[in-house]
Amino acid sequence: MRARIEADIAEGEDRRKITEALAALQAAHGKPSFAQRYTDLIQAVGNHIKIITPFIPALTEMLQKVLSHGH
Repeated sequence: MRARIEADIAEGEDRRKITEALAALQAAHGKPSFAQRYTDLIQAVGNHIKIITPFIPALTEMLQKVLSHGH
């Protein structure tokens, strides 16, 4: 996903925010904070959502696993 972001979004504030949100999401993998980091990534992507659309099913699966372990 990072490679796709770097290839499709010009360097600048949008790309910085998105890559930071992605790094935070990766760091939260399997943790309760994953749900918030997922939300942060989607918000950061904003107008560039088409770039991560192919990755949403996998992200959603990870989110569901985290949420099911939290309850």
